[in-house]
Amino acid sequence: TGQLWRFFSLLLDAHNAYDDAVGVALNYIHSKYMYPLSVEDIAQTVGLERSYFSVLFKEKTGMSPYQYLTALRIRKARILLRETDTSVARIAEAVGMDSRNFARLFKKETGETPLQYRQKRRKEQ
Repeated sequence: TGQLWRFFSLLLDAHNAYDDAVGVALNYIHSKYMYPLSVEDIAQTVGLERSYFSVLFKEKTGMSPYQYLTALRIRKARILLRETDTSVARIAEAVGMDSRNFARLFKKETGETPLQYRQKRRKEQ
């Protein structure tokens, strides 16, 4: 039974290490979202292979790393659209997104274009 308990202890340690890897990845994403960042970059940072990292991340967060990063960037962009007069192109850059894809992803996430979002929020204030 001693060997069995040691085995379970190792499994638990491995499980906690993977939880820690996702935690490190989340911290990394939140500190670097404004820069060009790929799932491969994040996986390398936590020392895991990209596809395994993606599966693990989704198990822990309910989203793929790409979905999480995009949602975070859109959330940050919404704040900038509400609180500043900065151009949409500059906001896209500020949150680490390509301005050509930004409006499409923003609309997919919010149901509105960035300009519609800004105008609507300004009327509400």
